[in-house]
Amino acid sequence: MSKVRDYFYKGLLNVKSDIILNGPPLADRHIGNLNISFGDVDATELLLALQPNVCASTGSACSSGAIEDSHVLTSLGLSSERCGSALRFSFSHLNTTEEVDIALEYIRKSLFK
Repeated sequence: MSKVRDYFYKGLLNVKSDIILNGPPLADRHIGNLNISFGDVDATELLLALQPNVCASTGSACSSGAIEDSHVLTSLGLSSERCGSALRFSFSHLNTTEEVDIALEYIRKSLFK
């Protein structure tokens, strides 16, 4: 799983050079998780553009009808802007690099349309 996750991360860097890995470095994080901030991109808009082809989460939670920054990301010291551009991707042992390539192409098209 970590090989597929790392392959995805490296592919994202080729798609958009100003992405930021949120949380610990790849070697120290859960193998099934990747949380990325996409710079000046609104994560909710990107997530909607990726549907239904790529599954991800904004990392924000609804509370009393208001969208709030992820408490996990804010506890890491991330700014509201960085939280607002963050998407969380999850991986399993069933994911392949071929699926990652397809997801990367959808992300590329969504970012640069």
